Amino acid sequence: MFSTLLLAIGLNFGSNTSEPQAPSGVTVSFSDGASQRDMPTRLFAARVEAGESPAIGIAPTGWTGVFSGTLNLPIRTRAELALRGTGSAVLSIDGEAVLDGALESTLQTKQLRLNKGSRSINLKWTPPSEGPAWIRLLWDGRDFSLEPIPTQQLSPDTVHDNIELGLELIAEHRCTACHASKASTFVSDLDRPAGSLRDAGQRLHGRWVQEWLLNPSAHRADTPMPALLSGPNAEQDAADLAAWVVSMGSGSMKAIEGRAQDGKVLAAKLQCLNCHVLEPEEDYDGISLAGVSQKYQPGALADFLRAPHARSPWSKMPDFRLSEQEAADLEAFLREAVPGQGAGVTGNVVRGEALAATLRCGNCHQSDAPPVPSLPLPTTPQIEMNGCLANVANSSPDFRLSPSEQSAINQTFEALASTTAPTNFGFAARAVNSLRCTSCHARDGQASLGEGRGLDVDPALLADPHAPEVDQTLPHLDGTGEKLRTAHLLKTLAGNRTQEVRPWMHARMPGFGAWAEPLTTSLVAEHGMPQEEAFAATEEADATVGRMLVGLEGYGCITCHGVGDEPPMAAFEAVGVNFALSAERLRPGWYHRWMDDPLRITPSTRMPRYADPVTGKAVRPDILDGNATAQFDAIAAWLANGAQPGFADEYDFDEDEYDEYDDE
Repeated sequence: MFSTLLLAIGLNFGSNTSEPQAPSGVTVSFSDGASQRDMPTRLFAARVEAGESPAIGIAPTGWTGVFSGTLNLPIRTRAELALRGTGSAVLSIDGEAVLDGALESTLQTKQLRLNKGSRSINLKWTPPSEGPAWIRLLWDGRDFSLEPIPTQQLSPDTVHDNIELGLELIAEHRCTACHASKASTFVSDLDRPAGSLRDAGQRLHGRWVQEWLLNPSAHRADTPMPALLSGPNAEQDAADLAAWVVSMGSGSMKAIEGRAQDGKVLAAKLQCLNCHVLEPEEDYDGISLAGVSQKYQPGALADFLRAPHARSPWSKMPDFRLSEQEAADLEAFLREAVPGQGAGVTGNVVRGEALAATLRCGNCHQSDAPPVPSLPLPTTPQIEMNGCLANVANSSPDFRLSPSEQSAINQTFEALASTTAPTNFGFAARAVNSLRCTSCHARDGQASLGEGRGLDVDPALLADPHAPEVDQTLPHLDGTGEKLRTAHLLKTLAGNRTQEVRPWMHARMPGFGAWAEPLTTSLVAEHGMPQEEAFAATEEADATVGRMLVGLEGYGCITCHGVGDEPPMAAFEAVGVNFALSAERLRPGWYHRWMDDPLRITPSTRMPRYADPVTGKAVRPDILDGNATAQFDAIAAWLANGAQPGFADEYDFDEDEYDEYDDE
């Protein structure tokens, strides 16, 4: 039977990885008649909930959207284009309208011949006057079903504005901590508090704090911390401030003995060097860990690694849910890999406290210094770059802004001032970049930035002794908002799932603190998907047939997939996600697209294709007349009903013999 599963693979625009390319995706222009925003986005898709705005600076009502981009085809393709959504739209290819009408009706072209090369696509969208507004452009071809046009086949043909960059810079540099903005009510991450200093004396070495204050960017090039001190008294001022900082909190952190070698193995498994470098590297933009030994008191680094968002909810450091011993092992490894010695500081605490009040340290950091109000955020572009934009460390902080960054911030003031409703559509693009998600995960045809990086660790120490050959490839991020149900995606990004989805992986999906909720809703919105969508089959689907299909009489899915507390029967090079998690995790549309052709979505998957993408016939013609859609719908019914186990008894399977993938 297995020979029949090796069906011919047609033209594939799936998430394969390649050499770095020019920016992919499209431009979306939102206009309310008074203002226009030109934003980068990945797809011809968007969703804006009732009462929300599509972008900062745009009114929540009376707006329109225009998506524009170039479709790049390596070969001639025949496809049908379809629009789904609310409101009305006009779709044009190379200037010729091919779809025009209300989105509540079915809008789909006949099969079009799209010649090899570049095709200009323009989508004009008028959303409804009330209710949620959403739109999705899909296509299907001879050998693939309706799907979004892959981002890697698209390129923007218009220049976008710099307001998203300005928004990120304002949030990253915590401008609203001193300069209040009414937009803080509507932009979820505009007010990002810096880390608390309440217990700094227990955590930080005073000498490191002094050196940090003298020149923050010398320790971390991309730090948002400004240079605050200059002139002949800078060194003494830094010593006084440092003395004040470490006066907050007394005693020492609880520290247990760590094992450096175990920490190195764990760092390799967690792929720490995808984001970090042990020492600065010229050819990799990683966050340097040099200096951690001088910075942290014993036990303090492990304490931070265990709860990186405890003192700073918007910290970009992910939470890997480390045990106390794991955190201690990582600290021991880092102190051995980048050795150094911490030291105290000689400074005047009283002078430091007075200086902290003058510099408004309490505006950003929870500390003994009270917040000091300042002027509100400007509401119009500034003619001259004064104050914080001036890059002069005297009476104002020096944020070391480049001319393009200064310009981006300046452009953003007016957009923030005219923001009157919640907006979250563009957050995902900013967050994925800020959190370095693509350091570990491939996306839009591009390999992960950290691919090939790692520590020099004996592979035998990394491998699962029960199954050393199991594939460790992390899932790509192409269709995350289209694939995962919102509640499950939020649990995943918040790091509070009760059960690991892929317990065989060396890597561990971490949590992202305050980023998780807005990132979840924005990832869903950029695909034009509803926030709530149940996993369900049709009424005609027979769950009993579905159970038979996943068993050994059908496609033998339980060979690689566990079912509840029953592990997979004979997984070797690849393991599938436990079926008991499917209904909680997946959106039904993505499930059917995956079942139709998993290789199209993930070309490297070991999941076989069970249907001919051209005829729609399943490789088992004896079940449900060989109708692949009906077969997959039956499996969906079984999954939706809870994917009950019981195969071990049915096949006299000794599950104790194959328990290596049980989630502990």
